[in-house]
Amino acid sequence: MVEELLGVRPPDPMPDKKGSKTGGLKFTWLQQHFHEPPDGADEPNFERYARAYVLYVFGTVLFEDSGGSSASWMFLPLLRDWDEAGRYSWGSAGLAFLYRQLDEACRRSSGTSNIGGCVLLFQIWMWERLSVGRPISRTRRDWEYDEPDRLPTVTHCWDEVRTNWGKTEDLYMSYTNELDCLLPSHVQWLPYNQIDFQLNVVCTQDESMWSVRCPLICFYAVEFHLPHRVVRQFGRLQLSPPETISTSIELHK
Repeated sequence: MVEELLGVRPPDPMPDKKGSKTGGLKFTWLQQHFHEPPDGADEPNFERYARAYVLYVFGTVLFEDSGGSSASWMFLPLLRDWDEAGRYSWGSAGLAFLYRQLDEACRRSSGTSNIGGCVLLFQIWMWERLSVGRPISRTRRDWEYDEPDRLPTVTHCWDEVRTNWGKTEDLYMSYTNELDCLLPSHVQWLPYNQIDFQLNVVCTQDESMWSVRCPLICFYAVEFHLPHRVVRQFGRLQLSPPETISTSIELHK
């Protein structure tokens, strides 16, 4: 399948120290073979490079695994037909994958444990709403593009920051204690109301779906989207306690 869609056969996966084989394509291999398309490349060749690039973005941003060295090839068949791929809800799939990664990460105990998913999304979401671990924001650079589809996203608010440094163990304890002491009044529920620049249209084009309660699906990861628990971030009155919807272990099998 990889050779069919990318035009190059990858090396056979080698088992790791635990005897498991990789479930994806190494980033180093993708960079080596698809760094830049050759001059005069035809359309099929460009499509192969485009698939490799999208797969690389999936593995490094949207669907990053906790290993951080390869892109899962379970997404590759979905990139066979570009028109069909454009109909998928990649955002909801990315959110489902992130939810599952958070669920798994909080149950890991190894000293080398890590987290996967779109951690950039999680990081920006947290910085916007909570003071815990929030860096100091500096004066951001002026945005150089005016076209509606090239305007910045919320991430531009954190274009220039001064991050917090320290030992992982110390920061972990500090952040855990701060999170345990959080009150509703400590949360910035409507952070986007304070943005002083024009957002990219992609940020609000699906606004009608923000409050939908439904399963989010990404292959094996099925997680419920339950915005009724945090309707204050949509400017609505929060009922307390919110309606209970089971997210039992059965959902995660």
